[in-house]
Amino acid sequence: MSKCVRRWSAGCAFAAALGLAGIGPEALSAWGLKFEVRLSESDPWSSAVNVPPVEGSVVRFRFGAYFDPGAAPVITTADGTGTAQALNRFTGSNQSVGFAPGDVFQNLVRTISSGNPALLSNAGATIGTTAVTSFGSQLFLADVPFEPYKEIYKGEVRLGSDPTGRTITIRNKTFGSGNTAGLTFYSSASLVNKQSGAPQASGPARFDLNASINIVNTCPSDLNFDHSVDESDFQIFLLAYQTMLCSDPAMPFACPADLNDDTLVDDADFIVFGHAYDLLNCP
Repeated sequence: MSKCVRRWSAGCAFAAALGLAGIGPEALSAWGLKFEVRLSESDPWSSAVNVPPVEGSVVRFRFGAYFDPGAAPVITTADGTGTAQALNRFTGSNQSVGFAPGDVFQNLVRTISSGNPALLSNAGATIGTTAVTSFGSQLFLADVPFEPYKEIYKGEVRLGSDPTGRTITIRNKTFGSGNTAGLTFYSSASLVNKQSGAPQASGPARFDLNASINIVNTCPSDLNFDHSVDESDFQIFLLAYQTMLCSDPAMPFACPADLNDDTLVDDADFIVFGHAYDLLNCP
């Protein structure tokens, strides 16, 4: 099993690193959907997080729409042609790619001002439906404020018991329904009547900003994921060392004690484990 599957490495996450560094798709597009993740309420939202493969671990996520104020999409209404002022409505469904058995969406909450219950209907790895009734709308009873980003809903991903390293991507599944546009925005040309429309096809292209949850053990010798390398980890390692072959049915799932990824748990792995055992604490 490759390192990119067993452990999420820097080499496997080149695209995510570019996004975190600010060298990403934001500079290539003017509008679209935006997915973000974080581990706790006090953390800033970001495009990617790392989380250990511990059953019950929770990652918070949010979903919204954005546009670049400096290159806002062109919106034409009966009042004329202007640029996007604020989100009016999203229609479509979203999904996770990379869910393992036991991974689930939970605690979904609509945060935009109005919407249909179908927007948050949850079936396995999908949120929302392909019907025109799967929408979230922003209502204005006063002047339209300038909003280059608007949150539509938020929720959580709870991990199941699968200990393998992997990446979960949260992204759009269906955009629009029939003649109904996926996104509509209020137009700067209609501040009084508050008319909205879809971005012109001749303008900047839509680009969605996806979010990644990287399930990775940042302390590989911590075999029971309790943030230390101690006697309990040694007992787990000893059983794997006695079994030796990762292909042996008696070996724990995903062969976690194979610390050098050579399909064996042998003396080379013991040297790696022994060093971490001497340090006790995970980095």
